[in-house]
Amino acid sequence: MTQDVVSALRVALDPADLRGLFPGELADRLRQIFAEVVRQFAVTTLTLEQRQAILDGCRSFYDQVIRPLDLPYVPAVVESIVDDWIWYGVESVARKILQLA
Repeated sequence: MTQDVVSALRVALDPADLRGLFPGELADRLRQIFAEVVRQFAVTTLTLEQRQAILDGCRSFYDQVIRPLDLPYVPAVVESIVDDWIWYGVESVARKILQLA
């Protein structure tokens, strides 16, 4: 399930499309894309473990693909903080859709 999510996100998101976005715009765009992908999985029919695997796939994709991107307009000393802030927003949306507390 985790790899299915990563694959779906790779299809839905081209990192090149994110270049030049301000951090807030980037966060909004990522929340939208991740939400669309998570909704593709019939969440209401899944077990808790399957829903957690979807969230784990989202995290894996974020860490492998998004986090390494250089964030424009963000000084290097705070980039990891902004990366975390963006992930927390994406995670919050995914958790809500997945009905994970």
